[in-house]
Amino acid sequence: MSMTLSINPGLQPTAKTPGPVIPAAVRDTLQGPPKPVDVLHALRRRWLWIAVLGTILPGIAMFVADRKIPVEYTAAAWLRVSLQRPKVVFETRDDDPLLRQRQTQATLITSNLVLNAALRREGIARLPLLAGKADPVQWLRQQIRVRFPGEADILEISMKGEDPQQIKEIVNAVKDAYMEQVVNVDREFVLRRKELLQQSYERTLELVKNRSARYEELANAVGSSDSEVVRRKAVTALETLADYRRRVNELRRQIGGLDRKTAVLRSRLDLLEKERPESTEEERRARDEAVIKQIVEAGLSADPWLTAAMQRKALIESQLFEERQRVAPGIEAPTVRRLSEELQALEAATAQRRAELEPALTEYAREQIEKGRTGLPPTEAERLQNEIAAAELEKAVLEDELKLALEQFEKEAADAERFGRYSADLEAERAELERLKAIADRTGDELERWNVELEAPPRVVEFEPAGVPRINNLQDKQRLVLFIGLTTLAGVVIVVVLGDYLLRPVSSTAQLAYGLGLPVIGDLPLLRRRWLPNVSRNGTVPVDVRAALTESVDQIRTTLLHRAKQDRLKVVLVTSALAQEGKTTAAAQLALSLARAGRRTVLVDGDIRRPRVHRIFDRRLGPGLSEWVRGEAQLSEIVQQTEFEMLQVVTAGHGDAAALEGIAQGKADELFARLRDGFDLVIVDTSPLLTTADALVLARMADGVLLSVLQDGSRLARVYEAALKLRAVDMPLLGVVVHGAHFRRYRSYYRRYTIDVATQPAGKA
Repeated sequence: MSMTLSINPGLQPTAKTPGPVIPAAVRDTLQGPPKPVDVLHALRRRWLWIAVLGTILPGIAMFVADRKIPVEYTAAAWLRVSLQRPKVVFETRDDDPLLRQRQTQATLITSNLVLNAALRREGIARLPLLAGKADPVQWLRQQIRVRFPGEADILEISMKGEDPQQIKEIVNAVKDAYMEQVVNVDREFVLRRKELLQQSYERTLELVKNRSARYEELANAVGSSDSEVVRRKAVTALETLADYRRRVNELRRQIGGLDRKTAVLRSRLDLLEKERPESTEEERRARDEAVIKQIVEAGLSADPWLTAAMQRKALIESQLFEERQRVAPGIEAPTVRRLSEELQALEAATAQRRAELEPALTEYAREQIEKGRTGLPPTEAERLQNEIAAAELEKAVLEDELKLALEQFEKEAADAERFGRYSADLEAERAELERLKAIADRTGDELERWNVELEAPPRVVEFEPAGVPRINNLQDKQRLVLFIGLTTLAGVVIVVVLGDYLLRPVSSTAQLAYGLGLPVIGDLPLLRRRWLPNVSRNGTVPVDVRAALTESVDQIRTTLLHRAKQDRLKVVLVTSALAQEGKTTAAAQLALSLARAGRRTVLVDGDIRRPRVHRIFDRRLGPGLSEWVRGEAQLSEIVQQTEFEMLQVVTAGHGDAAALEGIAQGKADELFARLRDGFDLVIVDTSPLLTTADALVLARMADGVLLSVLQDGSRLARVYEAALKLRAVDMPLLGVVVHGAHFRRYRSYYRRYTIDVATQPAGKA
């Protein structure tokens, strides 16, 4: 039996964190992925569910599959297909690249062209398989299977169905339709191409004959069948003609440029005449005065003395400004006065110098204006007129040259035409004749190849028609039905195991001790399981089972007495996370074990909502704890003696809301204080922690808590939540009592021990 008294640090109250800190091991136990041992525990717990569902659901699935999956036959026809066109000797250019692909062949067989042709064959459309179909072509496309087994050049056309005779006729109809609509049509297409090639060859021979006659006529007209000499003369004449043509084109280009230039000059002259303003005498004088003023100002600016005076004036003004900034306002400093006087003297001298120079400069400016009027350059209009006259003169000269060049060009053109007319025609006829002869040669060669290769076997040959199939898929159907049944069984197992894992029930004491870090002080065997009772038919418990239960309870008692002596425990609270987890059984068995050990023990039924202790010991329900809290009974009235001398019980009494409120208000504190004084140990059976607050109210009057857990029934998350609630009220958890250890765990030892004692000689026992 695994047992530990250490408390996981994650359950200790800390001052730093307001809530519990869940350790990694606890998190892995509560939320981690399933482990192989979890699967084994789930199978152990849910084997009956798996057995029932694994029998019913796979049976249903197999029954449905057996009814839905038909017993079918497969009819197949075989064709030998050459992806390359068969040949005798030569390669021809009539091979269709699409027919070289296996996928193309398969697509052609299931095309509307072939399937419609198959349905039009006698008796096919009236077959029962096709008679009731809304779209027989689409149905056939779905049923017909086309493949190349093993990537060989053998094409298989097959179909599955329940009637072997009908599917055989349908497959043969599709095969024959493919041969007629695709294979034979391809053969006819080849013959048609060969016929067209023959016609083209004959036409080419006729053209060669006509061109040969024309060539002979031209050769006789020139005087020689060799056109090389005539060609050289024609080339010389053409080169001379090309030189004159370039000269004529150049002259025309120059004349055209002069015409455009003259037009531009005339347009500019017209525009100038329109925009030139007519000025009056007053405006002319005003312009002259402005020019005179500008000339005078320019002369004054060029005078060295005035330039130096202006620079000196700027320097004095700067110094004067700095001195005025340096002295206080309202005070006239000598330096300021001196600079001001110097500035005034300089301004007077500058004005006098300007007065002396202005008359001479004005007279000079007037002389320059008069002089400019007599020696002015030609105006813009006069310049444009001169350019127009020069352009017209140059144009007249170029036109005379063009006339002479045209006369010479016409003369050379006549000579070139005379030499080159027959040469060009002769050369063209020779080239065309050679081209036609080459075409005729190639066409004749290809035609001879076709005549030979038409004797080659066809690309597609019927290898074997479809026959009536004799073998069906019954064995495949049985294997498939069995696979469906096994798959359903596996699905049932997976779903049940997954559902069990999602609930995460307690599987073992090690899971509580090492997974959740809870101290496990013992485990108890169940006297009765749900489907496998451990009691006999007359209601008595077998000796080995009773011995195993007694020994397991005594182990818990021993641990509890050790803790009671060490920590001075008097009141022990027994509770569970939820109902039906063995807390009352644990409390009663522990109280009986303590009484057998000679400890004066009282068992208090604190579960007022669902009292059970009075039934176990066959005592009256009241008066009990509820009557004490309501003040309706004394201590001597509620404490009842059992058939065991050292054990007494306090039943729950007739509980109501007033009793629950009284316990919450602390009216039971005096009772527990008196029980502490009158008994060695007080065992309190309370309601579950997670369903009501009664257990937490009674917990404050206890020295420690035992938490009852039902193996394969309690859920890990709820157990851990109950432990956290106890920690929240600072109630020490003495340990966990696990219900569910199988009695066979103890049977072998006790049976062996009994046999040993019975067979030992006296004195050796």
